[in-house]
Amino acid sequence: MQIRQYWVLGRKNPSEKDLNPPLYRIRIFAKNPVFAKSKFWYYMKRQHKVRKCQGEIVNVSEVCPSFLSLILTMY
Repeated sequence: MQIRQYWVLGRKNPSEKDLNPPLYRIRIFAKNPVFAKSKFWYYMKRQHKVRKCQGEIVNVSEVCPSFLSLILTMY
């Protein structure tokens, strides 16, 4: 299985104290989106002190490598 690159966007759950919490976008290298979400929460807990039960994932998108869309001409 190939390792892929994902952008995972998440934030802390809104509360009365903080109605609009900041969004955090982290680039993750993982096999699939499920592993990418898991690694996102691992880094969020270490860097921003936000656990999975305290936050939400807004978006997970795969980054397509740009070299696959290029057509190289040898001659």
